[in-house]
Amino acid sequence: MILPEHKALFVHVPKAAGQSVENFLLQSLNKDRKADGPDYLLRPNNNPAKGPKRLAHLTALDYVKYEYLSPKEFDDYFKFSIVRNPWSRMVSFYKFRGFSNLTSFNTFVSKYLPKYFEDEHWFFRPQTDFIFNEEDKLVVDFMGRLEQLDTDFSKIAQQLSVPFTKLPKSNHSIEKGLISRKSYNLIRKHPGIIKYISSSPKNNKKYKEMYNDTSRKIVENLYQKDIELLGYTF
Repeated sequence: MILPEHKALFVHVPKAAGQSVENFLLQSLNKDRKADGPDYLLRPNNNPAKGPKRLAHLTALDYVKYEYLSPKEFDDYFKFSIVRNPWSRMVSFYKFRGFSNLTSFNTFVSKYLPKYFEDEHWFFRPQTDFIFNEEDKLVVDFMGRLEQLDTDFSKIAQQLSVPFTKLPKSNHSIEKGLISRKSYNLIRKHPGIIKYISSSPKNNKKYKEMYNDTSRKIVENLYQKDIELLGYTF
């Protein structure tokens, strides 16, 4: 999200409060997401030569690579992002994509996550891909954490000179009924999931309680760089 009014750039890591941040910033500018969002690169993209399928999920360096910002603008802008514990983030993916209405979390991780990681890498990629360069150097000016979101975002708001009290939730992973649109689409996309359907797949456990040893290791292997560079433990 480019914010020329503030000479700022928000790098939206998927499933890390990004839409809440975007909506708050749009509201602070008296802008409407549907009407004005495209002006801030909050829009779909059908041209691979211009970035991922949703421009909101450009990496920090993509903004220069795809010429949305000049190198000088990139250097001059205040760049910030929000990250979260990778194991917790995966539970959010599980719910957001509708798997929690159909099957267990550990089935999602073992049977489906590796393929999504490959086929939709722009969305499931490690968080470090968004805000670090190839030399593992942080390229944003401020990296906030979801675990202390209001505290960290207050620092961002101060830098932007935007009044702030609390960040509202947007696009959080709400679990819906078994016949939800997401569930229906998943069955169409993955007919084999029928054999893994659970009568009670949903729960509100803490993220650690969702894992078994196998799923914990799969996430650890796929997101090793997040664990190392962002300093997270299970």
